[in-house]
Amino acid sequence: MDMSLLLGTLDETQRSERLFQGELLLFQKQEAISPLLSQARDIINHHFAVSDPELAYLTLTPEQYLERANAAQEAFKQSQAVKDSISALLQACGVNLDDNYIDQRVLRIVPCLESFDKGNNASLRHHRDTWGANIYCQQNWWLPVFQLETARGIAFYPEYWDKPVANTTDTWSFSAFLQARKANPTNIKVPYPSSPQATEMVDESMRFCPVIQPGEILCFSSAHLHASRINRTNKIRFSVEWRTINKKDILAHRSAPNVDNAGVVPMYQWFKRISNGETLRV
Repeated sequence: MDMSLLLGTLDETQRSERLFQGELLLFQKQEAISPLLSQARDIINHHFAVSDPELAYLTLTPEQYLERANAAQEAFKQSQAVKDSISALLQACGVNLDDNYIDQRVLRIVPCLESFDKGNNASLRHHRDTWGANIYCQQNWWLPVFQLETARGIAFYPEYWDKPVANTTDTWSFSAFLQARKANPTNIKVPYPSSPQATEMVDESMRFCPVIQPGEILCFSSAHLHASRINRTNKIRFSVEWRTINKKDILAHRSAPNVDNAGVVPMYQWFKRISNGETLRV
């Protein structure tokens, strides 16, 4: 699988064209990423309130862990400083803040198998992010907060770039998920998937697991079949992710292929213009 290392900025059209052909782009941006990492770590340390958040399961009960994880995620989502740092980082990669729209900025927390998982922080199984959004020019951005090894990272399945995977896009409903979440206001796992799910076994022998470290950010097409690695290490994984859409890609009909998504309604309302927060309208 092609993964290209980039040290500078990249023209937006070139980035889109390369991503929509299945390429992975790894930006090395230590200076631009540093403020975001510091803010994420400060939020994690403050809310977990343990000496080593990656080992929090050793000292916290499952209820304490879940409460603190949720608090950290909410604080990250609401932080204006985090939003500003992400905007600056995107600019350092060549993203025009007026042309691009962003969804929620997420602090993802993946427990290890030695700990516990009673909330919505579990490893994400095989999926394409286009399955839920139904927007094929969507781009994913992903970076780790702490040092990672492959066993706690992200996995891609390049064999399925143009190969269909059986899934639930014909029956999944975002409104049904929202209703299920509203009906379960406590921090118990919502009994309805937050996105469409694969319904067939995926060939694990062909998976590609890039090693991404703090100071690097991975950009890839949302049409890639990917998953969080099942965390078989003894450390919790903390990572940051978000998705962007360039309106010029929509207007130019520049996008990745749709090989297996039965969803038809683009969720443009999930995305806000990075520069001023306006909702994406097409």
